[in-house]
Amino acid sequence: MKRYMKEEYIKLKLPLPISINTAFCNAKKGRIKSQKYIDWEELAFYELLKQTEYTIKWDSWLFVEYEYHLPCYTKQNKIKKIDVENFVKVTSDFLWNNIRWFDDSKIKTLLIKKINDEKKYVIIKIKEIV
Repeated sequence: MKRYMKEEYIKLKLPLPISINTAFCNAKKGRIKSQKYIDWEELAFYELLKQTEYTIKWDSWLFVEYEYHLPCYTKQNKIKKIDVENFVKVTSDFLWNNIRWFDDSKIKTLLIKKINDEKKYVIIKIKEIV
């Protein structure tokens, strides 16, 4: 049974999104979602269903933090070149399409973090700001 809560601060955990670079493919009829993107959206949706469902009735600006957990170093202990900004659009679009109160046009402050972790996921934190 889902719990419904109204919180000032919302925290979600989803699988690490795919890069925007691989999210779309060009077809004769224009840009369409790649199979990788479709697969990720399905996995993320099922993970979202397992979590507390929050509601927001605010109509103010949002502070959003995306904390991307992924391996940041090579086997030779060198820094991997990972542009986490490539994950932001996919993450925001997923939230826009699957959480009725989320509106990415209301993001006033966006904080993006990269955390070294062998497991791959994103922690999303959302709160209202003045």
